[in-house]
Amino acid sequence: MVSAALAQLRLNDRLAKRHRLEIETTIRETDGPEVLCRIDNISALGFSGFTAKPLPVPGDVVIHVPIIGDVEARLIWNRQGRIGGEFIRTIDADGMVKALKSY
Repeated sequence: MVSAALAQLRLNDRLAKRHRLEIETTIRETDGPEVLCRIDNISALGFSGFTAKPLPVPGDVVIHVPIIGDVEARLIWNRQGRIGGEFIRTIDADGMVKALKSY
């Protein structure tokens, strides 16, 4: 489970490699309409970015991650349009970033 993994990462000073980037994409509440989102930080366990519309925290969302597709996540914080979430299942963030750089 990602939550247990995140707790372990906090104890070990963030073992998951974080990637700083700029990706324009969409995010939505599980049964809601898409909202514009800009991801500026991503790892195998989660992401942070900005949204055009406030989303509830905590909240279950689906975020479109380029190369990977739609990914289920849980928003864990929201500060003035800036959001942070954890993925329900880990993703291959390293592979995604490599693929994006090859375009």
